[in-house]
Parts: sequence; structure tokens; C-alpha cells
Amino acid sequence: KLAAGVSDGGHERSTAAWLFQNTITLTQAGLENKLEVVGLFFQYIHMLRTEGPQEWVFDEVAAVKEIEFKFQEEEEADDYVVRLALRMHQFNPPDILCGEYLLKEWDPKLITQMLELIGPESVRVDLLTSSFCEEDAASLPPTETEPWFDVPFTREVLPDHLLHSWRSPVQVDPLLRLPPRNEYIPRNLSLRAHDTP
Repeated sequence: KLAAGVSDGGHERSTAAWLFQNTITLTQAGLENKLEVVGLFFQYIHMLRTEGPQEWVFDEVAAVKEIEFKFQEEEEADDYVVRLALRMHQFNPPDILCGEYLLKEWDPKLITQMLELIGPESVRVDLLTSSFCEEDAASLPPTETEPWFDVPFTREVLPDHLLHSWRSPVQVDPLLRLPPRNEYIPRNLSLRAHDTP
């Protein structure tokens, strides 16, 4: 087993770029095969491109986001105002309250365009670990120090053949597939009186 978990960090937007973050928590075997894990990530992206956008996935995500919107937990007023102010740069005025929750339009063309942007030429792979030892250090590029937090790090340029294999995988691992449909997403959350059959 190479990974102990996968999560996305959503996206971040600035005047310079949009960033999409995906985090893979590696097991020890995954750490030892870190480039293979990245290769599997790109195989999955390739599989998504090949199968094309699936409307049922959109519908499931939209249903869950609608539930999140309807049943939001109360938050501090100042935090709420800051969050709304940040949304003013992302959404039209009528959508500021609900824009990040309510997915209104199925747009397979946009999904396809976004998938095309996820490739080895536009990715930065960060490996965060405390398990490097002295033997590892000998095979790594020289260590640099991050100036603000005084943290050591190394930078490495990945070889072209590896980037090419990630961009155009020869095959996709047959274990990589979309999850099954989630039949447990509620579609009707209206309240019923006790005497209603």
C-alpha cells in the first residue's frame, strides 16, 4: 500500500494564478516509491480525461454542497464578514452568499479544459517528510534554507523522460477508476410530523 489517504486542498486564487492542491499521505512504501505515486496520480488524471466528464459525479457533488449550504454551522460574525468580502471578487452580487456552495450549471466543456491544465508541465511536487537521514542527503541536491522559517529544503529538476511518461502514460493501472455512485446522499431533507405516515 502506497498511500494512507488522499485529499484535495480545494483551490486558491490570486491575481497571479489559480492553484489546485492535491495531498497524498504516503505510507513508508509510498515514500520509498514517491515518483511512482506521482505517476499513479497522472494515470488517474489520464483516466478521467479518457472517460470524460460524468454528469452523475457533478450531481452528487452539487447535492452534497447544497446540504452544506442549507445546514451551515453558525460562525463568528467577523469571520463571516471576512469570508463574504473575499467572495466579492469571485462571484456576482446575487451569488455572494451561495456561490461556493450551489453548483448550478453542468459544463462538461469547462471540466475537460480544467483536466487538460493538470499536467506535469504545470505541477509542483512537494515532498514533506522528516524521515530523511544522512545517507539520503548524499544523493540529494545541496540543501538550501528557507529564509523566513529557517527550514532546510532541496530542489530537484525532474528528468524529461519521467515528465513525458506522466503526460502520456502507456497504460492506466486497472485499479484506478471512479468511485461507485453514492446512493446514500439524501435528496429530500424536509421534516415530517410524527403522525405523517
